[in-house]
Amino acid sequence: MLKKERRNYILARVRRDGRITTKELVEELGLAEDTIRKDFQDLSAKGLVQRVHGGVLRLEEETDQADAQSAAKILQEIHALQAAATGRESREKHVDFYERVTRHPGVKKKLAARAAQLVSDIHVLYIDGSTTTLWFAEALPEDFSGTVITNSPAVALALCKYPDVEINIVGGTLQKVDRVVQGSRAIEQLQNLNIECSVLGISSLSAQHGLTYPSSGEAIYKREIMNHSRKVIAIANREKLATSATFLSKEISAVDILVTNETREEILGPFREAGLEVIVEEVTEQEDS
Repeated sequence: MLKKERRNYILARVRRDGRITTKELVEELGLAEDTIRKDFQDLSAKGLVQRVHGGVLRLEEETDQADAQSAAKILQEIHALQAAATGRESREKHVDFYERVTRHPGVKKKLAARAAQLVSDIHVLYIDGSTTTLWFAEALPEDFSGTVITNSPAVALALCKYPDVEINIVGGTLQKVDRVVQGSRAIEQLQNLNIECSVLGISSLSAQHGLTYPSSGEAIYKREIMNHSRKVIAIANREKLATSATFLSKEISAVDILVTNETREEILGPFREAGLEVIVEEVTEQEDS
């Protein structure tokens, strides 16, 4: 859920019920307490709610029937949007990793090979766990040397062919469908890292809405990676651009370089305006096979 949707949801709940607590929203929306508290603070500063310990209250003691109906309608619309998004994202999310590897292989290989040219002078590299970044690991120069950190067993195994690469695997809970390690233990390990460059797989990327993901766990994990990286490279098929998913990971300014097969300037322009270096690698239909 994006910030505007989240705050509309809070206001609608307060108008309908008269109050809402941090704990309730954490459970309903799957967000961090700090995120909810910041929303409460901002809404209170704008005079839209009354801030109290543990939550917020409606400013007026009573609300008329029209207000209650309006709030209920807003909640209905938001729940419908969430349900549609969750269903769409869930269908994609539960496709097995190795099945996704075979989708658009030509695009993934070509984008990965172009991105691999950007890290020749990097000595501490993080490679994300995605199907595109698996191709990226395969595309590194044979003489690449340095330390590579990953949360993907598949990526780690692909790196074994490089004699001068030290491979560090992030420990934690293995997500069986996506074949990646995530969770609180994995995030704790990231907090001690100083990463020169991270190469990320993308779920949805928008100049307006930033990097968003279908699950809160994935969004939080990748946020931590970007927080500890001096440079971030995003590899994204054109289908991932100008789209958004449920959970915000970071604003678009967190990305330094975007490698994509998108060629339309109306799509790429906002990313350039946001300060990203955009590298376009065109892929023909014949190559994407």
